[in-house]
Amino acid sequence: MVEILCPHCEEEIGLDDDAVGEFICPHCDGDFEWGEPEEADLESQGFDRDYSGLPDLIYSFGMLAFTLVMAIVTVVGLSSNSWYNIDTAYVDGPAEYKGEFVFGLSEVEITYTLISPAGTSIDGETYNYEDEENKILQELEEIDEYGLCDDVAEEEQQQCQNNLAEWKHETTVNLEEWEDWNSSGSLMNFFLVICLIFSIIILLSKISILLDDNTNMELPANMIAILNKADNISTFVTGILLLIGCVIFTVMSPGEFYMARVFAGDGDLSSGMGMIWWTTLLLSIGYFSASIRGLVSDFN
Repeated sequence: MVEILCPHCEEEIGLDDDAVGEFICPHCDGDFEWGEPEEADLESQGFDRDYSGLPDLIYSFGMLAFTLVMAIVTVVGLSSNSWYNIDTAYVDGPAEYKGEFVFGLSEVEITYTLISPAGTSIDGETYNYEDEENKILQELEEIDEYGLCDDVAEEEQQQCQNNLAEWKHETTVNLEEWEDWNSSGSLMNFFLVICLIFSIIILLSKISILLDDNTNMELPANMIAILNKADNISTFVTGILLLIGCVIFTVMSPGEFYMARVFAGDGDLSSGMGMIWWTTLLLSIGYFSASIRGLVSDFN
């Protein structure tokens, strides 16, 4: 038994000879520490101190890598022509015709393939959404401006007017599809640009936090707290924005294409979201899901 004085009230306290740790004074209820741990205990505590934050460290480096991947995919998405695909095919005698339509955010690439006994030929064209809108608008103005049925015989006037009305209707439908592709592509482009900016900010923030935690670089404690919170919120928002962008693109894009329907005729036509859309969608879901861990730690 050893007797010591309380560091708070200076009253005598009796402790065991091997007592080590934190104690409460029975006189004033003040907390104090007494004794030194043995060498084995110190090593154990050192081990805990070195490795207790390992899951957080792995998470931090994982999110840093994830953010870098998100930034790369965003850059690729801005220039990719694989957001939506339409494939068509029809057979005419011994020849088989195939059409591949790959849609980007501002243009569509069309590849025509002819397979015949004489061989295979491939031809391709690229159409800009806004340019095609302007061409069709001009075409509609010409239909209204020029009296295309004025010189037609009276007995053929009705048939001419019917054909003209059908032509105008098909042209209008074609115009609406181009407008929908342009609108959905422009909006998706906006979401990608915003997310790219967020990704760059998040990368800088995460690198700063990791350097502060694992090197001799020391940032003010209040700055680290702000960076952590801003980092977690920005990560969550980036994933949500990309997910919303993919959903809006799916809803706004017409899914059909006048030129593809004309090319396919009575043949086969299949369509679906492209590779970059699926990649962006799945990564955005994973990204904002992973960010929830950081948000939860902020509020605990």
